[in-house]
Amino acid sequence: MEYLRAYIAACETFGWTGGPEFSTRIVTLANGRERRNAEWPQYRNRYSLPFQNIDVESYRDIRQMFEVCRGQAGTFRYRDPLSNFADDQLIGLADDRDSYQLSTIAVRAGVTYRREVYAIPVGADFTLTADGTPIDPSDYVLDIDRGLVSFITPPTLGAELRWTGPFDVWVRFGNDWLPFSIDSRNTDTFAHNGTIDLIEMPPPPEGGSS
Repeated sequence: MEYLRAYIAACETFGWTGGPEFSTRIVTLANGRERRNAEWPQYRNRYSLPFQNIDVESYRDIRQMFEVCRGQAGTFRYRDPLSNFADDQLIGLADDRDSYQLSTIAVRAGVTYRREVYAIPVGADFTLTADGTPIDPSDYVLDIDRGLVSFITPPTLGAELRWTGPFDVWVRFGNDWLPFSIDSRNTDTFAHNGTIDLIEMPPPPEGGSS
């Protein structure tokens, strides 16, 4: 399976929908109560991207990504317009681990949910701190495809590690068919319309395709 450090350049329009999805198995008991089992430790995002009145060059960009990925087979990057930046997010306390997984944290009423972050944009403005002090980038290696930080110079044990920066999600097409329509003509060119569905995928395996 191919993982591409590439994005669809064409701009989606109004009508965009997307967000996190969990999988919950629900069993109704004889007393009317429910037993609910969360089957996924991490949610996955789903998106529906409408494209309206785009020119032929924008359509070709979408189509080329679809062809290179061979429909649902390939994986590429997407920037979620509603969730794409971590601001001083806690990673954890420094210990004897070889690497640390980037994540974001949601907290409500004292309950915490930790969401792992995998795809960091190439050349992103990325900041890592230990107890509030920025860590020199030469002291660690950032795996931008898996969201892993590996220290060359280990931080002080027990130091609070935090990070700030943008992030993407790995996605695939939701269908093996890419239908677009020709609905109007503007001077000498046609306007193209269509919608594509995207489904979030896990990061590439270590040593795998990227």
